[in-house]
Amino acid sequence: MGKFSGKTSRLVIMLLLRVTAVLLEIAVFYMTNSVEIFGNALHMVADCIAIAVGLASIQVSRRVLTLKLPFRLKLIRTIF
Repeated sequence: MGKFSGKTSRLVIMLLLRVTAVLLEIAVFYMTNSVEIFGNALHMVADCIAIAVGLASIQVSRRVLTLKLPFRLKLIRTIF
């Protein structure tokens, strides 16, 4: 996974699996017209957004502090 390692690679794999499951559930929803499956798919979309925010916070916290970014970006990891 190149630039991803450790816990970050686990999050990327989890995100890919969740997105795949969402797509499968939406396909099954269209075949069966089951509202419960569609509701579950929407819930998993919210999970995917949460994982993406976690990945973004890890990437931001790894940035080198410069004069343009004087804030303590390392603290973002503890927020999420």
